[in-house]
Amino acid sequence: MEKKFNILVIAPTPFFADRGCHIRILEEIRALQKLGNKVTLYTYGLGRDIAGVNIKRSINFSWYKKLSAGPSWHMFYIDPILGINCMMAILKEKPDIIHAHLHEGAIIAYFAKIFRPKTPIIFDYQGSLTQELIDHKFIKRNGILNRFMYFIENRINRMPDVIVTTSNNSTRQLISNFKIDNKKVFTITDGVDSDEISPGEDSLNIREKFGISKSKKIIIYVGVLSKYQGIDLLLEAIQILKNKKAKEKIHFIIGGFPEKSYIEMSKRLQISDMVTFTGRVAYNELPDYLRVADIAITPKISQTEANMKVFGHMAAGIPTICFDNPVNREILGDLGVYAKLGDKDSLVEVILDLVSNPEKIKELGKKSREVAVKTYSWESVARKFIEVYEKAGAIPSI
Repeated sequence: MEKKFNILVIAPTPFFADRGCHIRILEEIRALQKLGNKVTLYTYGLGRDIAGVNIKRSINFSWYKKLSAGPSWHMFYIDPILGINCMMAILKEKPDIIHAHLHEGAIIAYFAKIFRPKTPIIFDYQGSLTQELIDHKFIKRNGILNRFMYFIENRINRMPDVIVTTSNNSTRQLISNFKIDNKKVFTITDGVDSDEISPGEDSLNIREKFGISKSKKIIIYVGVLSKYQGIDLLLEAIQILKNKKAKEKIHFIIGGFPEKSYIEMSKRLQISDMVTFTGRVAYNELPDYLRVADIAITPKISQTEANMKVFGHMAAGIPTICFDNPVNREILGDLGVYAKLGDKDSLVEVILDLVSNPEKIKELGKKSREVAVKTYSWESVARKFIEVYEKAGAIPSI
């Protein structure tokens, strides 16, 4: 009988909070468990428990409420406490492999295994730490802090036994920019549950709920709302669309959080009649939201981070409008509808072009669904991780 792994997962984030990084963590765990592996997740005290996932939480500080993506100064005391929890867990549980998410997770894993130094670490890499800090306006692109963070990131990237990225673009950057040995870096793309997310009628009656006319094409965005995700650009593009008399043809659903500042922005731009903000969309409601849409949009500006939303769009059988960057190209190929990076006028142009071409919408949606079903299952993702665990030197014990 084939042996299975005892896996200790470290995720220094307020899991679970209905966003891309957390969905990847959750679905990886579920898929690994289905293959018979034992998985225990160590994470922050803040977050929502998920049935079927063995979650061990650190202290929940009542004043720490941040569920959105991006760096926080609170990590400087929350992460060390999580690290102590992980150190004790590694001694007690004797895991075969430590699966660390995010750069903070790689640091915690490196120091937490001090009493079991032979336990391999796999670093589940979702983008450059330095670039993330630049994108979130924590540091400037040119300056002392940028060079310092590059030095820190370079050191972190050398702590694990192997690194897994979500795209070939990230793999190339680790090898070329950080000089990581190419034998230590592997690409495992995100996956999607194409049985759960599929075309069909939405059971939540979303169009009726929000009073959206059946004569209008619905363009949807679901995810974290931030400048970093391109929401400011999207709203500015919607203003241009309204000026071009597109109000009668298009309506936007924007699902996610925090939404308050963007509701105010839409009022200032006088586009409230073209946009519906739903607030947080629970992960289990995502399939229905995607089913009501004709087109999906993800104006994320980062050129290095994963863009997991796209896999859900594909499984739902709807085309994706996005900015032209290596990550989106790698996932979508010829099935993407691309605007020039960071260019709201280009975004307007591709939106109008696609909305006026229903046959193209149908064709891209159908082909996207076929690719999602054939190529991007979570089971295949889990099996690839098992192969990487073995290459890292992990020995199954169950």
